[in-house]
Amino acid sequence: MAMPIVGFAQEEKSADVYKNEGNAAYREKKFDVALASYEKAIELWGEELDAATVYNAAMCAEKVKDLDKAKTLYEKSISLDYKADISTYKVTSILGKQKKVEEQRAALEAAVTKYTEGKAAAFIKKDLTKSYRDEAFAAYNAGAKKLAECQTAKPEDYAAIKGEAKKMFVEGQPWIEKALSVSPADEQCLKIKQSIEEMIAECNK
Repeated sequence: MAMPIVGFAQEEKSADVYKNEGNAAYREKKFDVALASYEKAIELWGEELDAATVYNAAMCAEKVKDLDKAKTLYEKSISLDYKADISTYKVTSILGKQKKVEEQRAALEAAVTKYTEGKAAAFIKKDLTKSYRDEAFAAYNAGAKKLAECQTAKPEDYAAIKGEAKKMFVEGQPWIEKALSVSPADEQCLKIKQSIEEMIAECNK
């Protein structure tokens, strides 16, 4: 007489088991596997999240270049007040990678006043300085390119060319002043400031 086959349901893993599996995969640099395990743990925890796991998941998402997911997870880490300064820096860095220049700058401006000490604060300050400096340098380059037109222009056109170039140089001044307000001793900023001033003086001749 045939015996009936009885199926046994596999016991569902706990969130902690998934977390530990994620940690093991992370140590082996299997970031896609780790991320999947961490996400399962986060799903099972619901509102009772383990903040460290959220942060680790964010790092894994960043490693596998899922920037949108990484940004969301870092923001969750911030809301949980876990490594909030580093997570904030990571969010601004991701915005930079996504070429969201204005959004990144706004986030850096908010962060630089909130976090004033530590490694993350130094990175935030450095990136904000660079953001301002890049704008100033772009204005300087545009002005220099315009001014160079005098080399092939007619003498009667010099005044108009210099006038347009000066406007471009002047546009760079507020940006370099902002950069120096964040990093007063930044050598690149000081050089750009001097170069802009020299070029404006040249346009005034």
